[in-house]
Amino acid sequence: MLRSAVERELEVLGEAMRQAIRLDPSLEPSIPDAKQVVAFRNWLAHACADIDEEIVRAIVQQDVPRLERDVRALYERLS
Repeated sequence: MLRSAVERELEVLGEAMRQAIRLDPSLEPSIPDAKQVVAFRNWLAHACADIDEEIVRAIVQQDVPRLERDVRALYERLS
C-alpha cells in the first residue's frame, strides 16, 4: 500500500509539473529536472508492470529532495 501511495504521489507531482510548464513555459529553466519529472510520471502511469521498486526508492531518496529545493527557490522568487 505504501508503494502504491508513493507512486501515486510521484504521478501527481509529474502531472502538476507538466501543467505548470504548459501554462507558463518560462518556469521550466527554473526546475532543471522538469522534463525528467514529467517523463517519470508518464512511465509510472503507463508502465505499471515494469516499475522497479529500487528505481522509485532512489528517486524518492535522491531526486525528490533536490526537486523540493528547486521548487521552494522558485516559489520564493515568485512570491
